[in-house]
Amino acid sequence: MRTWMGAVAATIALGATSTAEAACTAAPVSAETLRTSIDDAMQEYPRFEEGSFLPRAEGIIASIPCLTEIAKPDLVARIHRLTALKVRISDGNDRRARLAFASARSLDATYELPSWLAGPLDPERAEYNAIPLDLITKVDLRQPTEDGGSVFLDGKATLERPKNVPTLFQRKIVDRVVETAYLWPADPDPIYDMVPIYEDRPPTSARLLVSGGAAAVAGAGATLISLAGWDITNICPEDPRDVCRLQARDRIIAGSAMVVGGTGGFLFGQYFLDGSGAVIGIKTRW
Repeated sequence: MRTWMGAVAATIALGATSTAEAACTAAPVSAETLRTSIDDAMQEYPRFEEGSFLPRAEGIIASIPCLTEIAKPDLVARIHRLTALKVRISDGNDRRARLAFASARSLDATYELPSWLAGPLDPERAEYNAIPLDLITKVDLRQPTEDGGSVFLDGKATLERPKNVPTLFQRKIVDRVVETAYLWPADPDPIYDMVPIYEDRPPTSARLLVSGGAAAVAGAGATLISLAGWDITNICPEDPRDVCRLQARDRIIAGSAMVVGGTGGFLFGQYFLDGSGAVIGIKTRW
């Protein structure tokens, strides 16, 4: 078991080193045409030693950047399966095949490799199920601007990019697909018009200024309460109407207001300006 888990970890960590597929250099291709081409190519895989599968698969993969529409998840799963089989033959790289197979399974969990494609003891079947899906991790891409269009990953409108398995990135502006790229984990995030970071989250200096100032006010209020209490205990006469006691009580009321206002200002600076939760020792989401 330890050896198997080590192999899975090595696959996820080291399996992908290629760059993203190039921009479209072929004729535009529809989703239905791509689907049919992939299904036909898969029929050739059992006879890959005859040499027909690899050039056909390479041609299909080269056409993916030319997709004219957003691919649905079931089509993206086909792309991942074809890519996995292709890299097994072209690169002799079963690690990358496992990664692409895992992406396919994450989109179509009910699919199993048919018996005509891989027998019970064939390595393709073991590679197909090698990586547990709960090991897939994701990170958020930057939000595109209005001019940057909409981002789709593996056929879904989301900014969550799988980071340790490949993904199909697409970008659409209005009704036109302007970018499609097959991204391996080592590939950098695509570049497009993004919402500036400061629009999502104010600069750290602003948050520190608000939170720090509010904390100082709260601290001053607590000090005022403490000093007023000391005066009442040690200086002021017992008469509750004495000016000393009345002034001390006024300072306690003012100090209490400063503590409440300062605490609220601190939480505002940490929660509302940060946008992800209050920070008091640990970060929480409210």
